[in-house]
Amino acid sequence: MVAWCRHNWDRITNPLVRHAAELAEQFVDGRAHKNQLEALFDEARSIIGGTPASYLLWANSVQMGDCVNGFCGNDFGFSPRADDQGVTYRAYQLIKARIFRDISGNPFKRVKFDKRWRTETATLLAQQMYESREFSALPILADALQDAGCSNADILNHCHGESLHVRGCWVVDLVLGRS
Repeated sequence: MVAWCRHNWDRITNPLVRHAAELAEQFVDGRAHKNQLEALFDEARSIIGGTPASYLLWANSVQMGDCVNGFCGNDFGFSPRADDQGVTYRAYQLIKARIFRDISGNPFKRVKFDKRWRTETATLLAQQMYESREFSALPILADALQDAGCSNADILNHCHGESLHVRGCWVVDLVLGRS
């Protein structure tokens, strides 16, 4: 849900939703404490009548599809784009699926990552992409991994593919030792 919110960051107008996404991301990175999340959830419940903040993130992702079909109220803080005209709900669902695949990889075929592939170059590239949320260097990361001895087709194809990439990309997480 956080990746979906980040993918649509320019559409999120509700500061509570932005804060929830940022705090959830910080929590995953070990830069926020569980107590901070609980305090945010309490704040969200008081504002929207008992609904947890995690629902805010989910509702935002669902509401994106509603925006496409012209039912977008601003209750949860999303604004449709001018280029949403003619975009189908199915198109948004496909984007969500691409985000999920980028984060999870193939759940039926787990990749074994050899720690020898975690070279300084590969780690620096992966860290730069993770921090900047900009993944155009994935083909260069593939080259660095190959130079380190990686011949895993799933890893290399993912890096060279035309897929949508987000923070949490399974290959970047493997290189950074986050998985």
